[in-house]
Amino acid sequence: MKRTKAKRGSFGYIKNRKQHYLMKVVLLFLIALSIYLIGYYLNKRSNANVFTVIAMLFSLPGAKAIVAYILFAPCKTIEDNRYEHVYTVLTSNMDAPAAIDKVKADTILIENGCNLLTDVVFTSPDKVMNLDFLVITDHKIFGLMGRKKQELAYIQKYLGDGVKQRRYDYDVKIMAEEDKFLSAIKSVGIGLKNTDLTKESYLREREDLMDFLLSLVVK
Repeated sequence: MKRTKAKRGSFGYIKNRKQHYLMKVVLLFLIALSIYLIGYYLNKRSNANVFTVIAMLFSLPGAKAIVAYILFAPCKTIEDNRYEHVYTVLTSNMDAPAAIDKVKADTILIENGCNLLTDVVFTSPDKVMNLDFLVITDHKIFGLMGRKKQELAYIQKYLGDGVKQRRYDYDVKIMAEEDKFLSAIKSVGIGLKNTDLTKESYLREREDLMDFLLSLVVK
């Protein structure tokens, strides 16, 4: 499958964010250092000048970028073969062709009433949480935990409470074992066959739910 530009919830998003924030940190640091050195030498090797103030101002967004990079650092982008396997399992009971690239795969799944998010990183006031996959289907949400040593029950409750607070009738199930996750999503296509995927209320609710879930993903 071809790689595509990463957006929130898409394949490669974590890797994209790591590269983005690392480059931002380096660039802002070099700019701040250059401004500081210019002022330092123009003012007879003195720090007491406006250039020092400007350099400090450039360091503020740099510090913010460092925090963002640290947030993503423990998480990893999923492998190509894992994405392809999840897609294959999801479509095993759907009238869907093999995906040529990930954009096409997302479109095929959506047309069949299913949404697949990957590289999911979101935060609560207490924790940073990471899911490799999040599958949204007919009134069910299945998630597979990403990095190790996370509290499964906490993640499930956090997402479940958020969904319920917005009055969405969806059950949230987060799993730590990939085999159990794959078994759970294998029946997705069967469950959707009796669902009117073109019904306006269904489409509106799904769109609102996706907007909510994506709003949780760290930018």
